[in-house]
Amino acid sequence: MFNVSTTPFSTRGSYLLLTHPIRRKLSNGSSLPPGLYLCTVRGEADARDILRIEAITEEPVVERMTPVSLHLEAGDDRAVDIVFADPATLRIRCRGMGVRLERADWRPFDRIVQPVQDHWLLTAYLNRSQFALRRLEGALTVDAPWERVRCPSITIELRPDEKSGLGELSLSEYVGSWDLTEATKTPPDWETCHETQTRAWEAWLNRQPDAPADMHTARELAAYLTQSCTVAPAGYLTREAVLMSKFKMTNFWTWDNCFNVLGLAQSDPALAWDQFMLAYAHQSPTGQVPASFNNASLHWMDAKPPIHGWTLDCLLRADCAWLDDSHLHEAYAPMAAFTEWWFRFRDHDGDGLPAAFHGNDTGWDNASVFDEGPLVTSPDLSACLVIQMEVLGEIARRTGRPEEAEVWKTRAKELLQRLIARLWDEERGQFISRMGGSDRIAPGDSLINFMPLVLGARLPEKIRTRLVAGLFREGRFLTDWGLATEAVDSPFYNAEGYWRGPIWAPPTLILWDGLRQGGFTREAALLRERYLALCTRAGFAENSHATEGRSLRDPTYTWTSSTFLYLLAQ
Repeated sequence: MFNVSTTPFSTRGSYLLLTHPIRRKLSNGSSLPPGLYLCTVRGEADARDILRIEAITEEPVVERMTPVSLHLEAGDDRAVDIVFADPATLRIRCRGMGVRLERADWRPFDRIVQPVQDHWLLTAYLNRSQFALRRLEGALTVDAPWERVRCPSITIELRPDEKSGLGELSLSEYVGSWDLTEATKTPPDWETCHETQTRAWEAWLNRQPDAPADMHTARELAAYLTQSCTVAPAGYLTREAVLMSKFKMTNFWTWDNCFNVLGLAQSDPALAWDQFMLAYAHQSPTGQVPASFNNASLHWMDAKPPIHGWTLDCLLRADCAWLDDSHLHEAYAPMAAFTEWWFRFRDHDGDGLPAAFHGNDTGWDNASVFDEGPLVTSPDLSACLVIQMEVLGEIARRTGRPEEAEVWKTRAKELLQRLIARLWDEERGQFISRMGGSDRIAPGDSLINFMPLVLGARLPEKIRTRLVAGLFREGRFLTDWGLATEAVDSPFYNAEGYWRGPIWAPPTLILWDGLRQGGFTREAALLRERYLALCTRAGFAENSHATEGRSLRDPTYTWTSSTFLYLLAQ
């Protein structure tokens, strides 16, 4: 289940991880050698891979990973064990064989120096990283030839002590200057580090929702992903942040975060709320929120869909005891500003229905409705804004703004009317997307046109009944694993085409909720059952093959693991 090749070994709060990274071109034109690497997810890094870590042996090495340790074994009591002592520090212990740490690439000014006995400071310019290395037991050698301003290669080898049979070192990331007094401190022993991590992991797992026996393994992996993809506040990440992944998609996206809010709402309310409010940490004066960011950079070129109101609506309907008026007051002004941004900056033709200026604005980057142009009025955006304005009205009522509450309520009703008048197609029995500024219907048979089902009972019964009939029509969207994002009988369907076929967590969860709210409990239960089965089979990838039920793209994605945990709890 825990395969370090696709599931990075990390811990809560850390920007460090161990995995087999995607191979890239090195400075000398060759490819990154395969293997296990210490990597970083810091946004300022020019490359993620820092040090290749390998056992010194001619025998085959087996890698075994648990949520608290990584074990490299060559048999006959020869092994390397790795554990986090804290989010910035790895402890590496070897017995029966040595371990080698080696730079695979270099930049000018790469270096390693030894300021005091048994301590070395490694500067990795390519990764914008600094590390303090300490020998704790065994024999440690450093081979780092010097060429004027840099070390063109750095190789560190640790071998077991002849008497104890053990070798051990610590590797700690630091920022700025290393405090020389650290050399005088006695670190905790290996067993203490392992026990501390074990207790933290068990406490975290025990807070997750129960699962049937056949889903215990998936539950554990889902819990691990959410926990291990969390990083400490740094730079633009002003709160503890759950990244989408520590494998490929190593940013914080401002709609992906909403699914982590729901997945964490019961197990860690404080972390859940941090995910919600972090989206607004860098809101512009216009009300826009960046599409994504990390500790070092902000991405403003696109928007992400306004599902924050729907997220709060889910929490309010669940009667989360921790979600009090102080939380709602904190969310009100930024969410209101973001709502207004959609009408001010995305209603290009003044028809009162915000449009996407690119598929990225909807989150459905390359959906078929965008094939003939980037400017599209799709129904999902307005449907989400109806809910968002309703929720703003509820917050206004609860926080002593009765006049504003009435305004939001009225605007929500008016937007719903415009949505139906402009984008409901009576002949087709579904909503449609229109090319921006025209009556031309956008191409394809995308699931995006069924997203207004999120409105539940707000939609007239006739409309939602016809929508559900179309959604579950045999051979169209529903497969053995869930809902394809493009109808499988559509000429635009692409089995591995991102938003043109694969199954994704966001539309699954949003439509499941809308079906429940609209009275289609049987269909909602079917969707939940199939998605849980998909995750149990394929894991928690960014998306999955709609007909084969296998993972696609980034193999470890937190909106998928959070959606699984949220549905598990229902």
